[in-house]
Amino acid sequence: MPDANGELEQALRLQQSGNYSAAESLLREFLVTHPENQDGLHLLGLCCHAQMRQNEALKWLEEAILKAPNEAMFLANAGIVALALGDTDRADRHLQAAVSANPIHTEAYNNLALVRETQGRLDEAELLLDKAIALDAGSARAFSNRGNIRRVLGDIDGAIADYKKAIEIAPRLAAAHNGLGNAYG
Repeated sequence: MPDANGELEQALRLQQSGNYSAAESLLREFLVTHPENQDGLHLLGLCCHAQMRQNEALKWLEEAILKAPNEAMFLANAGIVALALGDTDRADRHLQAAVSANPIHTEAYNNLALVRETQGRLDEAELLLDKAIALDAGSARAFSNRGNIRRVLGDIDGAIADYKKAIEIAPRLAAAHNGLGNAYG
């Protein structure tokens, strides 16, 4: 019988190399014999998400969450997929659960801020991004996203400072360059 950890590691390598369909095939075979394996379910969800099959991705991610309800990474990824589907309430629930499960999960705060922005709750979004930046001052995406919020709120100087900081951290972050141009607009 093949080694379960070896199969998962192989699927992970395929997924990380961008070979999502091969990883998906391997994971589907793996889950026939290991249907309760939360890591396999989660990874299959990520492969579906990468292939733009969001409904199926969310199904697998939520199945993984049933097996490991306090796994912040699973919750955060389900939130991202729910947001991609336009289901802000579901995204909100998953991302809130992710930050409850792991209060230092920077990306969960960042993505929860995107949900708040979508909901028109800009002041809350800004506070969540402040938290993400406090946790990880090297998060270019958090600075860029906070710049977007500040620009919409009319704090152009704050937005420009955030975009410049994002570009300093990640010079190729197109969203920060675009935001900076719009702020000077």
